[in-house]
Amino acid sequence: MTHLKVLFDSVLRIYHIDIGKSIESITTSIWLFPLCFFFLSPSYERATFLYGAIFVTILGLICTPPLASDFMSNNPSFHGMALGYIAGYSTMDSIDASDPGYALASIVFCIILMIFLTAGLYGLNNVGKEIVRVGLGTLVGFGSGMAFSYANIQTRNTSRHSNEKTA
Repeated sequence: MTHLKVLFDSVLRIYHIDIGKSIESITTSIWLFPLCFFFLSPSYERATFLYGAIFVTILGLICTPPLASDFMSNNPSFHGMALGYIAGYSTMDSIDASDPGYALASIVFCIILMIFLTAGLYGLNNVGKEIVRVGLGTLVGFGSGMAFSYANIQTRNTSRHSNEKTA
């Protein structure tokens, strides 16, 4: 039984370290995953998502203070922008699908994740101080995600209408 307990504690410790690293690497994941998805099966929708992710990355880089050693000191938060972009994109897709339940769920889940993100990045004691910076970044990313998703929806609707007219 002690071997199982030691194994469980070891796995728990490894996951704790990995989750901390994955929270800090969200700024890389925001453009890396869409890039991989685009290369695996290129499509206009994936390209739009990728362009939006690159746009959010450029915004995050612009907000990086000179001589910063990491992205934790960005104002607004680069990590928040990454989270907000994904939530805004999925919210707009849900709105287009006329599914207000999923849109509301995306917004609520984004707020919950924003609090967890702030706690993971800055510690539980600093959530109250840093939530505004992460929240501002989330709002910027959310707006960007909605804008790129809307552009994708408009292009999809335009191509659908042009195909109906030619048929």
